[in-house]
Amino acid sequence: MDADHAAGDLDVIRRVLDATHRRVDPHMFHFILWGIVVLLWYPLANWFELRGESRFQGILMGVAMGVGTLGSFVGEWLAHRSPRLKSSNTQLADQCVRLVWMFMGAAGILSAVLPLANPGAARFIPHLWGFAYSLMAITLGIVYSAEFFWSGLGIFAAAVAALFLLPYWGFILGVAMGLGILIPGVIAERRVSRLQREELHVEA
Repeated sequence: MDADHAAGDLDVIRRVLDATHRRVDPHMFHFILWGIVVLLWYPLANWFELRGESRFQGILMGVAMGVGTLGSFVGEWLAHRSPRLKSSNTQLADQCVRLVWMFMGAAGILSAVLPLANPGAARFIPHLWGFAYSLMAITLGIVYSAEFFWSGLGIFAAAVAALFLLPYWGFILGVAMGLGILIPGVIAERRVSRLQREELHVEA
């Protein structure tokens, strides 16, 4: 009986810890936004490249970066203005944010350095971002939620495949990176919405 009672207590503790761990708002609306942006941007850029209309790629990049950056800025401003979860695991949320900034910052720096080191290597900047997205998602899958881990592995495999299928880099990376952060981002946002409803139910 004592062993059964102890096992039951451990199970309760485990479930409480898991609930506390999951009670986090890591602002994954950024992933939804950038997932949509990349899903449209990379295949279109690849299509312009195959048609020999590379002059439109710069315009497309400017529009995509502008929409994504502005959307992220507005979304983050709204999230900080009115926090969506009153009681949440803010330490884990901050860790997730720092991880994202670390990988995206490193990819941004390498994107600037790569063409300076070798002008011909600029062609592989999208692949660089593919590997950055994959490692970021895998890490989030370890510290936050498992769906990011599996999507990260998918993005990694696609980034490797895009190296061998270079003429179709945008179609491969766009779909893999776009869906690879969009789908787990939607799952995370649905989780936050469910936690919001639970808070309202408790208050009522």
